[in-house]
Amino acid sequence: MTQHDSIAVIDRLEKVQMARDWEQFANLHAESVVQFAPDRAEPRKGRSELVKFYRTFFDAFPEMDAKRERAFAQGEWVCAEYTVTGTHLKPLANPTGPPIPPTNKKVRVANCGVYRVQSGKVVEVHEYFDQLGFLAQLGLAP
Repeated sequence: MTQHDSIAVIDRLEKVQMARDWEQFANLHAESVVQFAPDRAEPRKGRSELVKFYRTFFDAFPEMDAKRERAFAQGEWVCAEYTVTGTHLKPLANPTGPPIPPTNKKVRVANCGVYRVQSGKVVEVHEYFDQLGFLAQLGLAP
């Protein structure tokens, strides 16, 4: 795959994610996909765990939007920066306790995804976002 092909996979991934088409979102990932994210020490493994992670946020922030600011690729790796916005309108799953009730607060969070693409599928994701800033905007952290 060329760098252009790898970015095209991420283009499709973003489109189906914003459409909340979780079946197509899952199909753009290898069955054995691994995701690293700041909300837990151990990586998530497999499509179903990855879909569950993203659905958690889209369920709690029903009108969530991610605007890509820029993307670039090197070989099978794609880096994409986003500005994510939304309003916390439904309970948010909490990995360390009970769900967080809706705060009705708006958030604006810088996000970066680093994707490894092989044979037209995402096989690895490194997700970076300001978790403390996110929680502070919800009124849940200083």
